Amino acid sequence: MAQVHAPYHFVPLSKWNYLPDWAHLVSHDVPFKDGLSGTIEYTLVNDTPLCVGQHIDRQDGKPAEVKWARDPNGRLLIAGSSLKGMLRNVLEIASFGKFAAVDDKHFSYRDISNSKTDYAKFINEASTTQAGWIRYNREAQQWELRHCEHTILFHDEFNQFNDAYDTDLINKSHGQSAQEKYAQCYPLSGEAVSFDIEAKRMEGTKGKEVSIARACRFGQGKHTGVPVFSSFRPGKKKYTSTRLNFSYMFYDMQDESKPVTHLDTLVEKLFNNHPSALVEYFQQQPHPEYGIPVFAIIDKQGRYHSLGFAKMPRILYDNSIHQLRQAQQPLSDTQYGFDLAELMFGTLRDNGLSLKSRVYFADATAAPTHTPLSRPVILSSPKASYVGSYLEQPKRDANFEVHTNEQSEGLAKYKHKDKLKGWKRYPVQAGFNDALPAKLADKTKQQSCLEMAPRGTQFKGHLVFHNLRPEELGALLWALQLGEGEGSTRYCHSLGHGRPLGAGAVRFEQLSIDLRYGQASSAHDLMGYSALFEQLMHAQYPLPSGWRQSAQIRHLLSFADIENNRDKALRYMPLEKTDNPEEEMSYSDSMSGNVKQVLPDWHDGEDLLAREETLPPTVSLEKPIMAQVLTGRLVNLFHGTEATSAIDKKLYLKATAAQAEAQQSSDEPDYVRRFEQMQASLEAVKGKSDSVSLDIRRAQNAEFEALLTELTESVQDKPVATQLLAMANQHDYCAYLALKSNSKNRPKLDARKRKVAALKERYGL
Repeated sequence: MAQVHAPYHFVPLSKWNYLPDWAHLVSHDVPFKDGLSGTIEYTLVNDTPLCVGQHIDRQDGKPAEVKWARDPNGRLLIAGSSLKGMLRNVLEIASFGKFAAVDDKHFSYRDISNSKTDYAKFINEASTTQAGWIRYNREAQQWELRHCEHTILFHDEFNQFNDAYDTDLINKSHGQSAQEKYAQCYPLSGEAVSFDIEAKRMEGTKGKEVSIARACRFGQGKHTGVPVFSSFRPGKKKYTSTRLNFSYMFYDMQDESKPVTHLDTLVEKLFNNHPSALVEYFQQQPHPEYGIPVFAIIDKQGRYHSLGFAKMPRILYDNSIHQLRQAQQPLSDTQYGFDLAELMFGTLRDNGLSLKSRVYFADATAAPTHTPLSRPVILSSPKASYVGSYLEQPKRDANFEVHTNEQSEGLAKYKHKDKLKGWKRYPVQAGFNDALPAKLADKTKQQSCLEMAPRGTQFKGHLVFHNLRPEELGALLWALQLGEGEGSTRYCHSLGHGRPLGAGAVRFEQLSIDLRYGQASSAHDLMGYSALFEQLMHAQYPLPSGWRQSAQIRHLLSFADIENNRDKALRYMPLEKTDNPEEEMSYSDSMSGNVKQVLPDWHDGEDLLAREETLPPTVSLEKPIMAQVLTGRLVNLFHGTEATSAIDKKLYLKATAAQAEAQQSSDEPDYVRRFEQMQASLEAVKGKSDSVSLDIRRAQNAEFEALLTELTESVQDKPVATQLLAMANQHDYCAYLALKSNSKNRPKLDARKRKVAALKERYGL
């Protein structure tokens, strides 16, 4: 029997993250005691045709051409940013980093494959549908909803009336979107249309004759309404031009709006839940009087459940991607914790928590070579709305089928406690498959031709690393070679365009490393650094099976093994139903009926790789972050940053509670402890003039002044007062009096000098 197949698979997502305990020491200016700097020269070789395109040439009626970037000498270029992104993803997985770089999509569904689906039951049994208009009330600063009546508008009948526009309403697949019907056939702001409502006898979609009430006699009826168009309505081709060839007529607008307590939220979900082009059209060109046409779904309790632009609208799943991610991997949303990839490759954050990369990639170049265009191919963009692949399906059977009868929980569908599949990867393939499905042969707008560098092309490049700890350098080398030694051809990275089709399998060869003082390291030395990284991860990994045998590392390396993947079904399925689903599965086939087909787990040779992970109850996910929040040079930034995520608020409360407890248990007075903490922070940047050091010094000014006031007005401690005065007089140590003496700063500087003078007078200093 045919199974679901795809060119992508997933490295399982771990709940545990490794966050190095030296994060608060990372700096470009203060070297690690064992810090290493230097360059790595390499040769990158492609085992399958390669296209790393920079620009796209488009011509009407022809497939888009994806072209390489070249330097002035005609050499092929691979941008350093492409290589950095490829290696960063490998390192994020290998070092159990945070699953942070993922878009926060909130998907929706409309499953009408049969009458027993959750969607069909809700629409038919548990809700009613009401037409209406939404309009934003700027005075009240809220959305308002007004009900109206609606009836069917058959396109072919309306075309006979509508002769003001050259384009007729059509209903063939992808012929016209809703916004195109408004723009080309009849605008939402067009004149109201008079009409009558009468029944029409016609063949229904189940082959039986049906009676359909619809708008007719346009321009001369007793009702007046506004045409409201929908996009293509899928179904059997026999009916797309007849029974399914309709939109709507909205009429009899109610005078008063309906009170809906959570209408603003429903409207926000509506806009997030529909194509951006249609939403943008309605926002920019609403009906001048009524606003935006919608259908409201009202449940049996009379509550407004959702809004849509169609009578059977798509309904949002319970959770977005980020909501599932945060439940599955709590630390993925924290700004307070830094994983290894962030420490090495940098990260952008607010409130001064950004880190600059300590690894820099130059562009890699190859000698000018003939790069023919491939035959036309389809570069698909699969979405995580396909739950059979993108969500863990825990209730599947041995054939990777999920039964959706009344006794089963059915598919995971972004419900509470459902889990994301993990890191999406394209397993490397032995060759490039440019076969074009026959049904898409004439779809030139969807096709691309790739400029392909032939197999075996050699790209020369280098990268620069700065102030890396030996384990970090080992992590970089491990990511480059995927844990293998010099000369190994077992594992490949996946790079560039056409990866789902088998293009872009690449390897790094001929690595040589030069440290800052010019020593060339041997292949043995390179493996020694990689071994340090592996030892670190083995020591940190919380399960007894060991880091190398973890589900994450086994999947990552198996995906990179060309020989292991040679006979696997690594291609996209057709979208529409196939003639024989027993031999060829399609996306529609896999989700139809009461038995759903889902993406099978991955085989590494004969082994079916496990995906589940059970952490011991003794494992603390938060402990590494707590050390960063409470200690080190970042402590001032953490304490000055408003926590935005739930996990950071929780961590901040724990950190401050721990500080308070430590303060209460200390034998030292509070002002002494605070003085020592301030002194330690200032000692770390004494004499330094870079911007980071200056910011750290200035951040201590408030604490310095608070101590100055206490020692002058309340407590008595001449030794501490003496040290405080000495600090104030060293401007490369303490910034309290280090203000430029200009008209702007003079009042503040004079006030500070008076406070210092008061301290001197009290202690006779």
